[in-house]
Amino acid sequence: MLRTLLATIVMVIFFPYQSFALVGCSEAGAKATGKSYKIKGTEINVRQGPSTKDDKIINQKATAILHKTHYITIDNSVTVYEECSVGSWSKIRVTDPEWLTSSHRGWIASKFLRRKNVDASGLEIFTEDDFIWSNKISPYKDIIIAGVNKIHRENSGCKDIDPASAYISGSKGTISNPVFFVTCGKGAGIHNVFFSK
Repeated sequence: MLRTLLATIVMVIFFPYQSFALVGCSEAGAKATGKSYKIKGTEINVRQGPSTKDDKIINQKATAILHKTHYITIDNSVTVYEECSVGSWSKIRVTDPEWLTSSHRGWIASKFLRRKNVDASGLEIFTEDDFIWSNKISPYKDIIIAGVNKIHRENSGCKDIDPASAYISGSKGTISNPVFFVTCGKGAGIHNVFFSK
């Protein structure tokens, strides 16, 4: 009884914006999974149930600030934990970045989940799916992917790295020899690392 009460208090304190309907896997036929995944794609709607007929979850903070309805979406810059699955749908919660954990949880199509690529030592290997490609940086995909992986392997300050932040520098390099950057670190230790071919 005390354990249940404490768990409820923790839920209210740490997940104040989340309805209790989205906690646990009570849907008929749900299979518990408990796996961590990366995301493939951008602007993926998070829904209240395992179907496109289920409502998209409203982003309460953005809606309140902008005075217009905005919905919770996720993209390939986040890591999620899959709690369970029903058919081709997965109930997830964002685990990284941590500040999205309390609001970004619900159902997405399982096709948007992908495994993290790691090398023999357990270090993540970033692929094309980890980046957000614009027309401006798409021609440099090979250089950017190789550069970010090299920085992640060799720069001790870049064990936490955000490949989705990789972009071309507006103040360094030339048209024939562009310079790129990627954001490393978390919190007060966040910084950009520049690289070129």
